[in-house]
Formats: sequence, C-alpha cells, structure tokens
Amino acid sequence: MIIKLLFSTTVFLSAFLLFWLELFFAKLLLPNFGGGSAIWTSCLACFQLLLLLGYLYVHWANQRKKLTRRLAYLVLIILSLWDLPIHLKPWDFAGHPSLQIIAIILASIGSPLVVLAMTSSMLQGWFATPDRKPYFLYGMSNMGSLAALIAYPFAIEPTFTLSFQSIAWSLLFVLFLGLMEACRIVSRNNQASAKVTHQSDPNHLRLQWLWLSFVPSSLLAGITTYTTSDIAPSPIVWAIFLGLYLTTFILVFLPSPFLFPTEVKPIILMMVILSLGLYHMSGSRISPQLLSLNIVIFLGVIWSFHSELARLRLPAAQLAEFYVFVALGGCLGGLFNALVAPLIFPRLIEYPLMLAISAAWLRLPDEWAKSWFNPLCRVQALPAFRYGISICLAMLVVIPRPEPNFDVTTVVRSFYGAYQVGQTPTARILLHGSTVHGEQKLDKSLSQVPGSYYSSGSPIDDVLQTISDRAHVAVVGLGAGEVASHSKPQQNWTFYELDPLIVEIARSSFTYLSEMQANHRIVTGDGRLELDKSAEQYDLIVLDAFSSDAVPMHLLTIEALKLFQSKLKPNGTIVYNITNGYVDLEEPLAQLASAAGLLGTMRQDRRDFGDRVEVGSPSDWVVLTSNRNQVAILKQHQWRDLQRGEMAVWRDDFSNLYSALRRHKSN
Repeated sequence: MIIKLLFSTTVFLSAFLLFWLELFFAKLLLPNFGGGSAIWTSCLACFQLLLLLGYLYVHWANQRKKLTRRLAYLVLIILSLWDLPIHLKPWDFAGHPSLQIIAIILASIGSPLVVLAMTSSMLQGWFATPDRKPYFLYGMSNMGSLAALIAYPFAIEPTFTLSFQSIAWSLLFVLFLGLMEACRIVSRNNQASAKVTHQSDPNHLRLQWLWLSFVPSSLLAGITTYTTSDIAPSPIVWAIFLGLYLTTFILVFLPSPFLFPTEVKPIILMMVILSLGLYHMSGSRISPQLLSLNIVIFLGVIWSFHSELARLRLPAAQLAEFYVFVALGGCLGGLFNALVAPLIFPRLIEYPLMLAISAAWLRLPDEWAKSWFNPLCRVQALPAFRYGISICLAMLVVIPRPEPNFDVTTVVRSFYGAYQVGQTPTARILLHGSTVHGEQKLDKSLSQVPGSYYSSGSPIDDVLQTISDRAHVAVVGLGAGEVASHSKPQQNWTFYELDPLIVEIARSSFTYLSEMQANHRIVTGDGRLELDKSAEQYDLIVLDAFSSDAVPMHLLTIEALKLFQSKLKPNGTIVYNITNGYVDLEEPLAQLASAAGLLGTMRQDRRDFGDRVEVGSPSDWVVLTSNRNQVAILKQHQWRDLQRGEMAVWRDDFSNLYSALRRHKSN
C-alpha cells in the first residue's frame, strides 16, 4: 500500500508540474511574439515533441544495462537542475516564428520537460510485476495533468506573479526528484529484471496507434487556434480544451475503462455533418454561436478515437513501445498544425478539415450493420461509403462558398493570422478571421473617406481633431491603413506593424498609404518592442493592434503603459481601441490609468450603421492622458470617465484575463 501511494504521488506530481510549466512558459512567450493564437499551437507541438523524447528515452533505457541507464538518467537530472529557476532564454535567429518558439522552449525548459515526460511510463515499468498492474498510474498521471489545468487559470495565475511561480515550481521539481529516487530504491529489484519483451506485432497496429493519436492532437490544436483567434490567447482558454482532451484519456485508461458508447457515434457523426454544413454556409468561419456545438463534437470525436486506442493497447511488458507510438502520433498532429498547415492552407481550415476526415471512423456499431431489416446500416458499414462521406465533407471545407455581394480577391496566411481581401458593390474590405480590419470605398472620389471604426464622428475622429496640425503620431497596428485618412500635411506618422504580410496587403490592395497627406514610415515588428528602441517623441500613440477579436495582453500592463508614457511629449495622449465581443477592457485600463496617475476617459460609439461597414462600425475607445483640456473637450462629445473596480493592476509579471471575461459576462 505504501509503495502504491509513493508511486501515485510521484506520478501525480510529475504530471502537475509538467502542465503547470507548459501553461506558465507559454504565457512567458506571449509578449515576445505579438500575443497571437499561433503561439500556443507552436508551444503545444514542442511540448508533444518533448513528451515523445521522454518516451523514447524510456524505450531506449529499457534495453540498456543498469549502469548505462543510471548514468544517462544522472546526466538528464543535472541538465534539468541547470535550467532552474525557470526563465526564458532568448534565442535570436532569423526564421519562422514557430521554429523560434520551439528553439526557445528547447533551450529554456527542454531538460526538465523531458524528465517529467518520461516519468509516467518509467514508473509504470518500475511498478509492473506479474501481480501488479500499472495502468492506474497512467490514470493518476492524467489526473495530475487535469488538476494543473484547473488550478493554473483559476488559482495559480490570478494569485501569484510569474517570478514567484518560477521559484515555487523549481522547489516542487526538486521535491519530485527526491520522490523519483525513492521510487527507484523501492523498485530496484524489479528494475534489474526489466527488459522489453519484443513481440511480432503487425505494422498495421502501430499505424493505428499513430492515426488514433494524430487526429485528436490535431483537433486539439485546431479548435484552440479557432477560439483564441477571437478571444485573447491565455491559459484559461488553453486549459479548457487541453482539459477536455486529457479527460478522455483518464476515462479510457481507468482500471474499469469508461469507453465511448458506440451507440452515440451516429449522433456525433450527424453533428459533424451539421457543423461542417453550417461552416460552409457561414462563409468558412466557425461563428461564436457554433462554438458550443463544436466543443461537444470535439469531445465526442477525441473520446471515440482514444477509446479505440485503449482497446489496442499492449500488455505491461510492452508499454514503452505503445507510449512511443502514441506520443509520436500526438507530436505529428501538433507539428502538422503548427508548421505544415500554415504553409499549405491559405485559410484556417485544419480544424474543420480534420473533423471531416474523422467522420470516416465514426461508423455505426457492427451489430447494427448486421441488421437485415435496416439496409442503410449495412451500407454505412462499407469503407467506400464512409470514406465517401469524409471526402464530401472535406470538399465543403476546402472549397469556400461564395458569399453574396462579397467577392474574395485575396486569401493569404502567416504565423500571425489568416486574411481575406474582398469587394462588396461599394467597398474593398480586409478581414482578419471574423473581424473587419479596414475598408476602402471603390468610388475614387470617396476613397479617402474613412468608414468602419474610423468613420467621421467616431471616437478616434474625436481624438484626432484635438491634436496639433504638426503632431507626431504613432500607430501600433496598421490594418488597411484606414486611420491614415485622418492625417494632415504637416504631421508625421509612424506605423508599427507586427506582420509583414499586413504591410504588403495595405500597400497593394488599399491606397490610404500611397495617398496619405502626412509624412509617414512603417516599422515592422512588435509595437511595444520597436517603440522601446525608438528615440522619437509623439503627441499621440494609437494602440489598435488587435488580432481578429484577440487582445494583445502585453500592451495592457503597467510596464507597457510606462514605456508609452516615456515616448510621449508633454500633454501627450495614448488611445486604445478596445472594441471586442468577448472581453471588457475598461476596468483593466482604469486601473492602469490610476496607477500611472493619468486621466482616463472612454466613448462607446453605438450609432446604427446596419451592415454597411463602409459607412461605419460600432467601436469602443479609451484615452489616457495628463491633458485636462483635451479630456474636457472630449467630454463634450459623449466621452465619460472610466469606471474603476477592484481588479488588480496588470503587470508583465501578472495578468488575469478571466476577471475581464467574468465582468463582461455580468454586463
């Protein structure tokens, strides 16, 4: 009983530390890559790669002599201790951002992650005897992972700073190493005789392991990317989907497995068909209204695949090989979404495409197919029929439905997002995900008349009317360049844009920049980092760096605000576009204004523009300034003071998106 408790505690703690570190380090990375949704996809792929390395180590070690195993393990421990306390190690090289993220993770936390990743299968090998079944340890590992996914966004992140988390995590990791040594000592005799028993398993079984782990992994990365394209990438969103993914593992690897009911597969299949049909009809976008449906589908599909994986698992003597192929499939699924999909798909279609492919494996129960009174069941059991359904669904995903009165002319994608440029009968529009990022009227006589968030009478128009005709203006976030239509000949404007692809689109598909009256230049790179390098002082800094509806959290901290203040001339102004369908940022900015000693005022533009984005769009803007005269002028145009609450000030070391989501929900 004591040995079982020791092993259970060790494997639980290792999994808890593993997933705590994943969420913690991904949050550390956000400010360095613009805070986009693809950051987590790249992190997830690297974490799965390190999990695979951990399993490969166990598979390799089981075939080596005891002294060799012991020396290799000692080297890994020394390397992992060398990385403590956890911190981000810069890795400066020119390359794809996903590869940069993977390189930084490997350099900063690669060794501790490998040590933690190999724990579950290693301890199961140490524990297993003819009289002791080790599968409960796999369930304990997943329970530890799930505990971390619940604790981090709801307890750890809202309570502790990143620096405190680094120290606390490091101390617990040292404790974990002590528990591992205790496990090694009590199972010494079992280790001496632990050798992998090779059996002549057919290759098709290994291919099934790969496929049954590849699809859920790709779906996990895909649905998370879809969601965080419209909501700020943050641990709470990552944890929800990763938690659902791990819950299915827990269920299918319980001592008495809770497998996915085969009778429910037809329902999930119908839901997949319905979802992809709606996806096609909605112009190849998963709307917020369909998110709940897709969460249910995601859970059903991965549970079904993991149930089949559990049915095909190997006996205890061959656990290492089984876990290697499961980890390899998961790694390939993550790398497909992080590296391959952005290169081969101009649109964000990997999630719905993988749903379409998975439909072929959601077949009816075999006993139904044998029913003589139901020919349809027998037809559905035929592979050709099931694959035909998948192909038809895949075509719905790959071939976009033409939208009425909107002709798509350009579809492109980068690490930072997927963009479409299209035309209505009256305007050319830039879409990033589901969000309009600019428009321009086709009538040349009206081409410099702004619409969307920047229309005449909009909040940003109010602000730009209050600045000098010779003002120096910085704009973080270029979009179509529509705000440039407000510039005046004697002014100087600097645009900071993270994505070079957006710069290309603004120059090739729109004429705001080429017809701009003021002197201007474009700086490519993260706005906060590039402003920090700049020696220029500005009268106005406009922060409009939104990725679809996602919020760049690193622009909303007190350190960021102080940096922006240092780049302002006396009585200068900072203005934020906080228009968002999911997150209410008024209170976080009110707290920042109070902490920095600035005045804060806000206007919510709720004029009725209908669907005519070329005329204008509802928008929310916040101004932070020390200029009382400017605030008094703005209040004559329906601006009001910011409302403060009890929320803590966001810092680089501490932020909590959940509090903003919760407040938005209550309103």
